[in-house]
Amino acid sequence: HIESVTSPTPFVIDVHLRSPDHWLPWLLGSVQAMILPREWRELPDFARHPVGTGPYRVVRNLPSQMKIHAFDDYFGYRALIDEVNIWVLPEFSEELVHSGVQLQGDETGKNELESRLEEGCYFLLFDQRSPLAADPAIRSWLCELINPISLLSRAGPLYQRYWSPAYGLLPRWHHNRALAQQPKPAGLTELTMTHFNEHSEFHAIRQAIEP
Repeated sequence: HIESVTSPTPFVIDVHLRSPDHWLPWLLGSVQAMILPREWRELPDFARHPVGTGPYRVVRNLPSQMKIHAFDDYFGYRALIDEVNIWVLPEFSEELVHSGVQLQGDETGKNELESRLEEGCYFLLFDQRSPLAADPAIRSWLCELINPISLLSRAGPLYQRYWSPAYGLLPRWHHNRALAQQPKPAGLTELTMTHFNEHSEFHAIRQAIEP
């Protein structure tokens, strides 16, 4: 239902419709409506180093890394982050968890080599739609029962080498409060815990929790 498309001035396009269309901006932002150079078919290696109208430009595109820089000639506000590196990591495995991963581009020196996984922690979420998980006494008892130090003592030697107790979402964050030992709540006979099956460390945590 496009009535006409005109260009009154350079770099300006007017699209006239026969009826309002709230989806037009979404369609103009899709891949099929990308604004590309007229000679894009003749540009060398255009698929790996595309040229468009975005706030960043591609400066490196390797199988394991894409590097983009802020595009100074962008028509809008300049991007606040000067450089962004996007890494494609190998398939996750137990060996990768223990050894870490090396991230190094073609122009990176040894002093810039990154050889570790992202820092973080594992945490337990309670589904409070369940009457058991909504009970503060049960949650407190369970948190004390499977506290990080207890889990670490029951983990295998390899995990004890690489794991450390988490007291917050990130290292040096201390959100975990010391809880006094509490008796098991009366009437509690069964709890169901679920985890992502493809993560090797989740299986080790489950084994450490099992009686």
